[in-house]
Amino acid sequence: MSEDELVDISGLDKAAVLATLYNGAAPQGMGYLQYDPQPMTTEEAQSILDKRRGCTYCDYMKGRLLKIDIAGDIINTRAYDENNGEMAARRAILGLRETGNPDNYMTQMHHADAMSRSVRAVSRSMDQPSTHEVRDGMHVIELGLADMADVLAPAVKRAVSKTRWSFE
Repeated sequence: MSEDELVDISGLDKAAVLATLYNGAAPQGMGYLQYDPQPMTTEEAQSILDKRRGCTYCDYMKGRLLKIDIAGDIINTRAYDENNGEMAARRAILGLRETGNPDNYMTQMHHADAMSRSVRAVSRSMDQPSTHEVRDGMHVIELGLADMADVLAPAVKRAVSKTRWSFE
């Protein structure tokens, strides 16, 4: 684990951290079917944390890929950053520290960047069929999205149309 993957969130409200990371994240693959373009507020994040009764790990939320645990004062952002952009979590938390706003400009820019990359990746995958083969005695399944393109393509188009940014 590199030092770049560790981010200090000490002194920050956990709900504000969750809202910030959610706001900076983008949907991936089939996540577009659940994607909600509305930014999360600190109050909404607190309600989610209250319902989870101490569970602070977030995998997917409303179609957005988070893969982050906000339990301690230091969070490991490797999985979040792999899916949302290099040092995306660090920059989002820096924006939260500077502004106190979980939907700050830095977070919005990271969401737009992550959306742009995600839209391109999903669009490419919608042309790919799922495959199955045996390699060295192991069954290997590669999931394409061609089988779901008729459902997924309109969801991606809706997501793009509702965003504040252009991806052309």
